[in-house]
Amino acid sequence: MKTRTFLAAEISEEVRRRLLDTIRNFGIDKGVKWVRGENMHVTIYFFGNVENEILRVLREVIAKSVETLNGFEIDIRGIGAFPNLNRPRVIWAGVMDSTETLKVIYNEVYKRIIKRKLNKSGVQVESREYKPHLTLGRVKGVIDASGIEKLSQCIDYNFGRCYIDKVVLFSSELHRDGPIYTPLQEFKLKS
Repeated sequence: MKTRTFLAAEISEEVRRRLLDTIRNFGIDKGVKWVRGENMHVTIYFFGNVENEILRVLREVIAKSVETLNGFEIDIRGIGAFPNLNRPRVIWAGVMDSTETLKVIYNEVYKRIIKRKLNKSGVQVESREYKPHLTLGRVKGVIDASGIEKLSQCIDYNFGRCYIDKVVLFSSELHRDGPIYTPLQEFKLKS
């Protein structure tokens, strides 16, 4: 059996509330599938659909990757889009990590996946550099000019700071109403 999995850092309730309030204030209801509040997180690594026996190995890989790392702070700041704000496909909030610990975790997990040849067992590997962000919505239609203007006004908005003291391995089940994320295991960072 396969499980769709990813590794993520969770955000604080206060930051989540600010993000949801901002989304509501955009008033963009058509053309965008917004992420539900309980699903907001910073993805560190998307593993894809992996066999349960590989999932056991992934747990070991993650544990080894974070065992010496301390907790850290991130700032959630600004709104952006892929590929850009003029033609958004994915709308995101920026993640500022001055310690670059998110990137360290990503790189450590990546190295161990390659070393253990898990990529040959169906675990996904990215070819682009890891850039932390928090997905807010996926554009399914066209956003009009006033919507683009509202997004642009939040380019430097500060949503707040979060202390990250753990990372979480999640499973993801896709449903018509949106994905359901279930925590499979937490990996504590040093205090």
